[in-house]
Amino acid sequence: MSDLNNNVDWISIWGPILVPAIIALIVSFFGWVVASIRFQERVKTLESKVKTLEDDLKQTRDKTIACETRLEERSGRGLVKSKSPVSLTEKGLDLLQKSGGQEWIISNRIELIAAIKEKKPTSAYDVQEFSKIVLKEIVEKNDPRLKPLKDYAYAKGIPFDDIVLVMSIQLRDESMPEFPEYKVQDIPNEK
Repeated sequence: MSDLNNNVDWISIWGPILVPAIIALIVSFFGWVVASIRFQERVKTLESKVKTLEDDLKQTRDKTIACETRLEERSGRGLVKSKSPVSLTEKGLDLLQKSGGQEWIISNRIELIAAIKEKKPTSAYDVQEFSKIVLKEIVEKNDPRLKPLKDYAYAKGIPFDDIVLVMSIQLRDESMPEFPEYKVQDIPNEK
């Protein structure tokens, strides 16, 4: 009986302590498992968000580069004066002459003006824009007549688009007399 009393005493003393401790350990273990699963889910969610942010950042970078390129094109890298009508700076005139662009426009004047007329411009601005378009279409066709101009651009390390830009202004100026109904002085300007 003494063994039974010893067992009963041991259980009566340690039982109320060990049972809650074991239950607490089991609950803590399951709590830890649940917490680690939630942690893993949060990590996956954050990884997904970081990936989305990386993609968005790449798109933003690409759009920024495109905007920068567009601004450079519009500013003409100091080749054109941004006043109405757009005109060439000394640097633009120099490029037009040295590249052979001016001579090229004069040599192909009749064909170029006919191409502008085919587009049916309705304003002086249209003539200006169609001058660019006509030249860009010739560039896209990789017309062999452009080779000397491309060679010049390559040799000087300048974008061919710069030569096309100054040529388009020259072409517009050559074309405007063919459209006497579109006079720059007739265009109202803001004061």
